[in-house]
Amino acid sequence: MLRFFVAALFLLATSAGAFAQAPAPEPKPATEAKPTPADGHTIHVTAPHLIDGKVRGPFHH
Repeated sequence: MLRFFVAALFLLATSAGAFAQAPAPEPKPATEAKPTPADGHTIHVTAPHLIDGKVRGPFHH
């Protein structure tokens, strides 16, 4: 009976210690970079190219 009591007390103490630890601080948000003139614009171009005097393509840029 004493062993059971000691084991239960040990488990209670270790589990209480695990839950009593301070929570990890939340990560700070990354600092935002300065906006550039290109922000908010997406440019997709498909166009034929003149290669060696012949029109080839379209090529995607």
